[in-house]
Amino acid sequence: MGLRPISVDDLIGAGGSVVLMSIMPESVRSLIPPRFRPVLRRIALAVLDRTPAISHRDRIIGLDRAAAIDPTARLTILDADRAPASRIDLGRDVFLGRQVELTAARGGIIKVGDDTSIQDASIVFGNIRIGAHCLFGKYCFIASGGHSFRSRPAWLIRDQDRLMLSQLPSPTENEKSLVRIEDDCWIAQSVVISPGIYIGRGAVIGANAVVTSDVGPYEIHGGTPNRKLGTRLAFQPPRVIEAGDDGAIPYFYRGFHLGQQALRRSRALGVVEARSQACIVLASAPGTRLVLSGLCQDDTGCAIQLRIGGADAGTHRIAAGEFAIEAAVRAPVAFAVPGPLAQTTYIELEVVGTAAPRYGIRSAKLIGSA
Repeated sequence: MGLRPISVDDLIGAGGSVVLMSIMPESVRSLIPPRFRPVLRRIALAVLDRTPAISHRDRIIGLDRAAAIDPTARLTILDADRAPASRIDLGRDVFLGRQVELTAARGGIIKVGDDTSIQDASIVFGNIRIGAHCLFGKYCFIASGGHSFRSRPAWLIRDQDRLMLSQLPSPTENEKSLVRIEDDCWIAQSVVISPGIYIGRGAVIGANAVVTSDVGPYEIHGGTPNRKLGTRLAFQPPRVIEAGDDGAIPYFYRGFHLGQQALRRSRALGVVEARSQACIVLASAPGTRLVLSGLCQDDTGCAIQLRIGGADAGTHRIAAGEFAIEAAVRAPVAFAVPGPLAQTTYIELEVVGTAAPRYGIRSAKLIGSA
């Protein structure tokens, strides 16, 4: 069976992404390695001059890593001249559907984690962090800010907006309005998420919900305003987690490669592989000591900056091979830990000086008396 002629309709699928593979017979399609298919999609779009509307390409990171960005999507840096910090950062295998809009504004950063999909006509505006492996339905609206109507109440709202947009927010204001959605969340169709909201790992938000209060890890919420309807699992951080324990997966909280294929590969080495920024959540135990053990696969080693409860716990240089890090656990810094995790030991790891570190965590445990 030969290839039939390629048309624009063939290349632009019903869901808006390019489906070049679908016009090939299975016998041919199976010969193309999956990692090359996104490249072929991008080539087809370039030939047809079907590319997303992008402003300030130098401020948009990861376009080459995305699995598919529909040509009707828009990625915009709203006030680039006045806000040099504003940017959009896309992880690996991100999918953006038809008419999706990502707009970084007023010094904000929009970050979308690996393997996250945002479906048609959804809008993400301002200062937003979205984790890995998240799923968003159509028509979602997420913003870290809205119209200004209280700063000068007698003024027209449009004039108040102009005043607000003429002034960049302080770092404190930016942090207060930040919307954070952790890894492995499902945000269903037509959900609205208000400024300053935190949605914990593994949460599910039902269709048409308006989220005006924080959502804890693995909670299921719905309604207007949102309310808790149930849980996916009981989130009860332990004092010890081990890489080989499936029950410990929820507490490798952020920035770990937790897909089943990735887990099989890293567990063969006795660890859970981490990204350059990661987070572990254990039981609340001020006055104890944290011991992290793991494996560094970089020949030159790397340096890991550690924060516990928002407090600096040192930068630890680790050599290639097995490593262990130990640090004291103190009371958390006020407002440094997301509200739903206030009664936990919140451990953040960040690799410094290495763009793509190769390391994993074998275990994390709290020792000593609280």
